[in-house]
Amino acid sequence: MKINAIEKLLRHERIFKSMALLLLSLIGLLFGYYGYASYQDYVAPKHVYGKWIEIGVPDYDTDVLVLSERGVYLNDHLISTTFKFDGSVVTIKTGDGISKYELSTMKNIPKLKLIAPSTVNQTLVKEEFAAQFKSPDRNNAPAKLRQNLSGYFERDDD
Repeated sequence: MKINAIEKLLRHERIFKSMALLLLSLIGLLFGYYGYASYQDYVAPKHVYGKWIEIGVPDYDTDVLVLSERGVYLNDHLISTTFKFDGSVVTIKTGDGISKYELSTMKNIPKLKLIAPSTVNQTLVKEEFAAQFKSPDRNNAPAKLRQNLSGYFERDDD
């Protein structure tokens, strides 16, 4: 009798250990899948799709970059049919070379900063935030300059 009771307990213990191992494996798989799905969402290019407007330059010299499923457009010209996004850097390969933009967010405003080639200092913001970076004085700078110069060159007829 004692041997049968011990064998039953051992058999139940083996079943319990097997079930516990199976349950832990299933939990591990679920966490792995959730982590993979989260990473795929993080690097999805949908986060950078849209119209990006250059800031810090005069209106007549502003670049407009559009990133979409169909390609990359710069000032309404198709410059590439694809781009890569790794979650923080947008890489665009064109005939002129490779451009890299780093995505950052400050005060809930997404920005793309050109990091390669580093010869140009360029920052772009999503179209819906571009108005926050326009300076009213900058838009009228040529008119104000003309007014100031005309006032300087006016002669006093005293």
